[in-house]
Amino acid sequence: RTMDNFGFSGERPSHSELLDTLAVRFMEDGWSVKKLVREIVLSRTYRQSSSYREDAFRTDPENRFLWRASKRRLDAEAIRDAMLVVAGELDTARPVGSLVATKIGDRPISLIGLDPNIPADLDGSRHRSVYLPVLRDRLPDVLDLFDFAEPSLVTGDRETTNVPVQALYLMNSSFVQSRATALANRVQREADGHEQRLRHAFVLCFSRAPDAEESKLAVAFFESAKNLTAEQYQQHFVSYCQALLATAEFRNLD
Repeated sequence: RTMDNFGFSGERPSHSELLDTLAVRFMEDGWSVKKLVREIVLSRTYRQSSSYREDAFRTDPENRFLWRASKRRLDAEAIRDAMLVVAGELDTARPVGSLVATKIGDRPISLIGLDPNIPADLDGSRHRSVYLPVLRDRLPDVLDLFDFAEPSLVTGDRETTNVPVQALYLMNSSFVQSRATALANRVQREADGHEQRLRHAFVLCFSRAPDAEESKLAVAFFESAKNLTAEQYQQHFVSYCQALLATAEFRNLD
């Protein structure tokens, strides 16, 4: 838990024998990080669910001995990539060049402030977030707001905050609004009728069907749009999709 502090003031590991075993296997396997990661992620402990058990909670309320998976928020990059995926817009190809820099001769030149086509939030791409520009004094909004590691420091573990500005970003960001529009278009293209579209949107965003209460609220939301024009209805549907993208369930791994 104190991965940046291995001294006397740091916490002792809860599974020291396991760490010793993994260290020995790491050496025996030729220092292969790939083999080490594979062994960890294929273990029963890593793959278990986050389901609650009263007896286990009474014994180990802090989950120190890993009787279930810990619920956690996705990293900033995963939140952004997930929006692009459900909207059907993720470009998995490798981008060519940099969004914010170029070369003149042998000298790298920053284009920020010089190129009017660079968006203010530094997020003008549909490529994976790993390709977003990371500058020491400037980060894309989605990375900055959702606890990306400080670029000028060595960070063993990222913080996880829950602050109002994150909700404001999900409400007002042009990136999120564009993904909501694309998601609405995708759902309307792939499903017919309010209930089918509701179910399809939930499956895309949450990998599950809506429960009875969620279905009731959504049907009521769409019923209120019956007398709207086609353009107004479309905006109504986009707002609904944006609400799904802004939920805690969308950005948390359960």
